Amino acid sequence: MTVAWFALLLQVLQAAPPAQADAPNADASVPASSNIRGAEYPRIHPDGRVTFRIKAPDAQSVVFGFFDEQR
Repeated sequence: MTVAWFALLLQVLQAAPPAQADAPNADASVPASSNIRGAEYPRIHPDGRVTFRIKAPDAQSVVFGFFDEQR
């Protein structure tokens, strides 16, 4: 099931418009109110989108999910 979920997520991400298309609106995003003091990410855009930044320079793999598999 994890492979199928990842394949679906990959298709959704590929279907999304490129970030450059929203460049004029990029400055309108604000840090989330729940962020640690001074943290810039995640950022909330006026249309409800959220931008995350993941730093993992030495990672062999990265797994990201919105919910655990039990939901």
